[in-house]
Amino acid sequence: MSRNMEEVLASQRKMLINLGHDSKQNNDQRLKQLYTSDLAKTRNWLMQQSHIDVLYVDYADIIDRPRGQLRIIADFLNLKLNNKRILSTIDQSMRHHNLNGSPET
Repeated sequence: MSRNMEEVLASQRKMLINLGHDSKQNNDQRLKQLYTSDLAKTRNWLMQQSHIDVLYVDYADIIDRPRGQLRIIADFLNLKLNNKRILSTIDQSMRHHNLNGSPET
């Protein structure tokens, strides 16, 4: 699952604050470099694995447009999913750091 890096960093910062750790924003640049590097390495490794099929799903799309995303996932997995049951588990309030709008508290 992919997610906007700035949202990931905002979420990470809030988690560190909630745990009582000093979370200066200047750490964001270093974390962004580490995350970006790890993601690139993982994607490169996955591209070399001919026996592994990968579906990249965007976090915001799952939260904002779950029905369409569920169809894509079901097709990828070649499964018939219980959409009603799955949709009932999606909690839009979990998107605490939506940079397309104001962050939720």
